[in-house]
Order: sequence, then C-alpha cells, then structure tokens
Amino acid sequence: FKYLHFYATYDYVGDSRRWYSHEVRIIRNDKNISAYRDAQGFRMGNKKLKVKKLDAYIYHYGWVKSHEQMITKMKDTSSFWIADKEEWEKFLQSEIKFNFKNFDSIKLFSGTHPKIMEKRIREQNPDINLDIKMKKFSLKNRIMYVIEKVTGKRFFEFKNYTVIK
Repeated sequence: FKYLHFYATYDYVGDSRRWYSHEVRIIRNDKNISAYRDAQGFRMGNKKLKVKKLDAYIYHYGWVKSHEQMITKMKDTSSFWIADKEEWEKFLQSEIKFNFKNFDSIKLFSGTHPKIMEKRIREQNPDINLDIKMKKFSLKNRIMYVIEKVTGKRFFEFKNYTVIK
C-alpha cells in the first residue's frame, strides 16, 4: 500500500524520507510469516516477502494525538528504541515532553479523508499550527528531498519487501 502519515493534526502529512512511502499490510495466512522488528512490516524468517503493489492508500493517523497521548505513546514504544534496561527505566521516570515542532518536513493535506473519519476530524482535530516552510535536513537528505520532489521517485529507500510484477 501507499502511505500518508498524518502529523499533529488531520491537516498535515509528512513529506520526507523519514516517513515510509509504502508498506505491506496484507499477508497470506502463513504461520511462517511474522511481524518484523517494530512490526512496521513482515518477513518470512529473515527473508523479505515478495509482494505486489496496490494502487491504494493507508491513511496513518498514529501521530495525530493530544500532547498527553503522545507522551503515553513515547513511553509505550520507547522499549523498541532504548535497548539498555536501566536507560529505558530512567527514561520512563523522567519528565517527558513532546514537541510537535520536531519534524523535518511536512505539507498541508489537500485530499479528502475517508467518510468514517469525518465526525472525528470535525470534533477532535487539534488546534496546532505548524510552519510547512520549515525544513530541517542534512545536506544529503535535502538533496534527496529535492530529487524526489522533481522526479516523483524516492531513490535508495529502505524496503521491507521485494516487489514482483
């Protein structure tokens, strides 16, 4: 599936290499296939799955949460990123803050959301204004960003799968 990652509100989407553009979300019912690493994708053992691309989108709303919900998310997922148990427990005990301005690049969403989301968006869209002109890239990522915007292709992107025709 193609992916749109909404960020902070239902009005912004990530538009950099930091946000994966495609991922596997339908798999065969096979006990040898399991979630890989942080469950972003799937593997059969350590082998990438062979997949067909679909012309459909997943609207990922996992980064549209209140400040309090984002702190809870950070605590819940921190064990994936902090391997040292003492360091992880220290992190959980610390005063955690979430800064919605900590992104490298976003853009305004110009499409329409699925009908099932309309009521939620109307009632729960956070009032957060972000500067879409702000871009925070290394030189390499700035070059890759420009190339992607000009060509429409994302070169050297990590893929958790192998595409078949």
